[in-house]
Amino acid sequence: LVLDDQSGVAGIVSERDLVRAFATHGTKALELEARQVMTRDVITCDPDDTIEEVMQAMTSGRFRHLPVVRRGELLGLVSIGDVVKARLEE
Repeated sequence: LVLDDQSGVAGIVSERDLVRAFATHGTKALELEARQVMTRDVITCDPDDTIEEVMQAMTSGRFRHLPVVRRGELLGLVSIGDVVKARLEE
């Protein structure tokens, strides 16, 4: 996660972002700052979202991590592993 000055989510750097940066810039990608390669439109979830809602967001967005945000405040990060574990416990 990349945070802004108020500790809100400004972006996220994913494996996909890094692969894109290397494809575009080659080894010069190692000199880039996170803000230059990050995804800016970050999908988030609320702590009250259901496991099904979180799974749907991850599946449709094809990502494995989802920031948990309420009223602009970052509360945590849910991984696909967290979601699978919760489903198994259900």
